[in-house]
Amino acid sequence: MATRPRSAVSADGGTVSFFQIGAHGGPGVIVLHGILQTWRSYRDVGEDLAASFTVYLVDRRGRGQTAAAGADYAMATELADLEAVAAATGARFVFGISSGALIALQAALARPGLFDRVALWEPPAVVDRVVHDELLARVTEQIGRGDVAAALLTNMDMTDSAPLWLYPVPRFVLRPVVAFLISLEWRDGYRPGETDPPATLLELGPTMLYDLKLLKEMDGPVERFAPVGDAAEVLLLSGTASVAFFRRSCDELKRVVPGARLKTFKGLVHLGAANSAVGGSPGAVGKALRAFFRGD
Repeated sequence: MATRPRSAVSADGGTVSFFQIGAHGGPGVIVLHGILQTWRSYRDVGEDLAASFTVYLVDRRGRGQTAAAGADYAMATELADLEAVAAATGARFVFGISSGALIALQAALARPGLFDRVALWEPPAVVDRVVHDELLARVTEQIGRGDVAAALLTNMDMTDSAPLWLYPVPRFVLRPVVAFLISLEWRDGYRPGETDPPATLLELGPTMLYDLKLLKEMDGPVERFAPVGDAAEVLLLSGTASVAFFRRSCDELKRVVPGARLKTFKGLVHLGAANSAVGGSPGAVGKALRAFFRGD
């Protein structure tokens, strides 16, 4: 399905690049990816939604043609970028995934009225201070010397987001395996013939630090998100096979946000909404999103 490149200018003057799928004038849905991803990571679910909606797949800071994350990068940067895309498109719906879901959630809290419906795939809203300065410094050092595999493992350790089967494996064994997989330069969402091939995991490595900074900044009691229920309709989505860290966040948000609905997908993991090539189920997730955004 053809994509149309577009852009918006954020409050700091930086460019926010995004891609439009569907030009039939249907209601607009903005899609925000998560850590180590780009707009292409959710192309499949975007194409599924495009039969009924006009979909805008965003490249967040430091990805593609979107401006770099400066020294003052913070949640305020992401909120301004999201507002810029919403203003440029008129979209009233948003679908955020992981850290992208945390941004969408905070937007609904801090900018009431910006969106009518907010769908969230496993936002890391309950962090419990696991992301702190010492660990951020470790990830910064590892990324600085180009050791993305070590940084990725540190990230999973600090957020307790590694699959259970990984924990017994010694890191000195696991790291070279992860490094080898990263070296394969697989490009998520690439379609033959495209002139702008997507970034590899190695190239996306430095952006990991941005998402971890967001988690540290947004740490706090989940009860602060209660007003979101008055600002927008909220749908929480989660996979039953995802790690406890993410499932707990969804359960806690369901508890504190009035009117929030929770839909779980049997057997799906944290990448459950991503492209089918990485094990996602975009058809099943797209079906749930269509019903929610239609108001069924």
